[in-house]
Amino acid sequence: MGYVTIYPGGEVPAHAHGQEEVYFIISGHGTMELGGEQTPVKAGSYVAIRPGQEHCLRNTAEEDLVMVFCYAPKGIVDHWEQELQSAERER
Repeated sequence: MGYVTIYPGGEVPAHAHGQEEVYFIISGHGTMELGGEQTPVKAGSYVAIRPGQEHCLRNTAEEDLVMVFCYAPKGIVDHWEQELQSAERER
């Protein structure tokens, strides 16, 4: 489970992984791309993502988009590990 802030114009890049995942939008709004279909999301929206389903979340607003994600089973997926390593190198 984690907490993410996506800045205006930013995104969680398109990816897929073996775990089931849920996104819950806490604040802001944007566009969720899931399996090639785009859907608007806003505070209070949630998205259930099946294992192996490609998905991307874009912040289309002028304010931060804040969301919580949860994997089942627990674990860290490749794109988060890559971002953590990149952040550590920048310190």
